[in-house]
Amino acid sequence: MNFAGYLKSYTLESWNHYANIEFEKRSNIAQKIADDYNLRLICVNSNISDLYQGAHLFSHTFRTCSVIFATQKMWSRYYFASAGLSRRFEPSVELGSASYDDFTLNCFVLKGLSFGVHQAGLSRLEKTKLLTHNVSAQKLLNVCSFHTENCGKCDKCIRTMLTLDILGALDDFSEAFKDQTTYIKNKWKYMGRVRFSNEKDDFLYEIKKYAQAHHIHYPWKTIFYPIYKMILEVYLKLKPKKRR
Repeated sequence: MNFAGYLKSYTLESWNHYANIEFEKRSNIAQKIADDYNLRLICVNSNISDLYQGAHLFSHTFRTCSVIFATQKMWSRYYFASAGLSRRFEPSVELGSASYDDFTLNCFVLKGLSFGVHQAGLSRLEKTKLLTHNVSAQKLLNVCSFHTENCGKCDKCIRTMLTLDILGALDDFSEAFKDQTTYIKNKWKYMGRVRFSNEKDDFLYEIKKYAQAHHIHYPWKTIFYPIYKMILEVYLKLKPKKRR
C-alpha cells in the first residue's frame, strides 16, 4: 500500500481505514488489467503503511519485495518494476530506494528465489513509450501520488502527462488523465523545466534528450522560464507564512 504523496500524520486507526479503502480501489484496477490479459491476480494487504506513514519514497523497494519473501514458495524469480533511474550508485539517506535498486535487489537472493529489474536497460521515458499503444494502460494507468484516479496536478501526474505529450500519445490517455486542465494551462512552464534541466534531474533530462533527438521544438515562452523561476523563488521567500 503506498499513499506515496501524503505527508500529514494520522492516527494508526485513521491511516489504516483510508489505506484499506485505497487498497480496495487499486486492487479493483489491477483486477481489470489482469482480466484483460486472462491472468490470475494475487493481492496482499499489510498494515506497514500505518506504522511508516509518508516513508514510501525511501522504502517502496523493500515493502514490495517483502511481499515476495512472505510468499516465496510461489516464486523462483521476481522482476521488480524499477523507476528506471540512472545507474550511478550514491548511498544516501536523502535518496529514495529507487536510486539503488540494482544493488539492493542483488542482495535479496535466497536459495530458489532471485530478483531482477524488469527492462533494466530502459529509462522511465522508454518504459512509458512501451505502454503508449497498450489499451489497458490508456484506460487504467494510475501514477498519482494522492488518488486512485489521476488528479492531473501532482508532480507524478504532470511528469507522466509531459512524457506522454512528448511521445505524441497524451490524447490516447484522455481516459486515464481525465483532468488535464492544469497541464494544458501551464504547459510552457513544464516544458521550460525540461529545456533548462541537466543530468541531476534524471526524469526531466531524459525528456530533454528525447526532444533534442527528435527535433521537438519548445514553446517560445520557455526562454523566459529561468526568469519566471527566479521571481517565483523570491515571492515564496517573501510571502507571509500562515499561522498554524
